[in-house]
Amino acid sequence: MIWKRQSTLEQLNAMGDGNMVGLLDIRFEALTDDAIEATMPVDSRTHQPFGLLHGGASVV
Repeated sequence: MIWKRQSTLEQLNAMGDGNMVGLLDIRFEALTDDAIEATMPVDSRTHQPFGLLHGGASVV
């Protein structure tokens, strides 16, 4: 296990309230002993003028 403490998906998703994770609607979908999976919609908040995902949004 690589995490220093146990968390739930509900706890991880609640930490996004009021910051960039929440603003971009990033949602944590899966949590295992060695990985976290999240989704982020590609919409007007995250795409560049050509309609592709903005590189800066990928960094978040």
